[in-house]
Amino acid sequence: MKTKAAFLTFTISALLVSIVFIILKAYFTAAVVFIGLLILGHRELWALISRRKLPPIDERVSENVNRAIRNSFAFFIMVSIITMFLYISDQQYIFRPLDFLGALLLSVGLVYAVSYLFYDRIEAKFDSRQIKTLRMLLITVVVSALVFIIDAFFINRLVSFTFHIVLLYVSALAFTIGIIGCTTIFLKGLLSRS
Repeated sequence: MKTKAAFLTFTISALLVSIVFIILKAYFTAAVVFIGLLILGHRELWALISRRKLPPIDERVSENVNRAIRNSFAFFIMVSIITMFLYISDQQYIFRPLDFLGALLLSVGLVYAVSYLFYDRIEAKFDSRQIKTLRMLLITVVVSALVFIIDAFFINRLVSFTFHIVLLYVSALAFTIGIIGCTTIFLKGLLSRS
C-alpha cells in the first residue's frame, strides 16, 4: 500500500508540474518532466499495464534506485555549480531559464537511467579490473570536462594563448577518449550474456 501511495503521489506531482510548465509555454521543460515520469516509473507503469498491479520492490531494486538517485544528485550539484560559475563570469546564455531547467532535468534523468541500467544489468557481469577501468575512464571524462570549461571561460585571460589552446585540445581529446571507452565497456556489459 505504501508503494502504491508513493507512486500515485509521484505521478500526480509530475503531471501537475508538467501542466504548470505548459501554462508557462515552456513546452520543452514540460516534455522533459513527462519523459522523466516515464523513465523513473517505467517498471511500475509497465506492471500496471500488463498485470494491473504494482511490482514488488525487493532489496536489490531498492538499492539500485538509491544508487542511481545518488549519482543523479551528484551530477545535478556539479552542473549547478558550473552554471553558477558561468553566471558569475557574466557569460551570455543562449537558452531561456525554463529551457535551461528542462535541459538540466533531461540530463539528470539520463544520468539516472544510465546509472540504474548499470547497477541493475551490467555491474554484476564485470570483474574488479573492468570496474576499475570504467571508474578511471569516468574520472578522466569528468576531469577533462572541468578543465575544458575552466580553460574556456576563465583561464584564457590569465595565461599565454599557446598554453590555452593546447589545454583546450588536450582536454577535448581526453574527454573523447574517455567517452568512447566508457561507452564501449558499458555496451559490452549490456550486450554480454551471462
